[in-house]
Amino acid sequence: MDTGAEKLYIIEQIIKIKDEELIYAIKNLLDFGMKYQPEAASEDFWEELNAQQKERLESAIRALDAGQGVPHQEVMSTLRRKLQQ
Repeated sequence: MDTGAEKLYIIEQIIKIKDEELIYAIKNLLDFGMKYQPEAASEDFWEELNAQQKERLESAIRALDAGQGVPHQEVMSTLRRKLQQ
């Protein structure tokens, strides 16, 4: 997929829009998307964590590696039962 060509197509379509509500809807979508777009693909969330958060994650990984924890299917079954009550 040629991202440059796709961007150009989107710009051309936006220029043609006359409906003000559609323009605001697109603006809101773009604002939302840009807010959550990673600034750089090489950034690692791990570097943003503090020492306590890193230790908790490492502890959880060790527990899962040791066979501790609840399987996904079991969690989902429990949640389904609770939501159906």
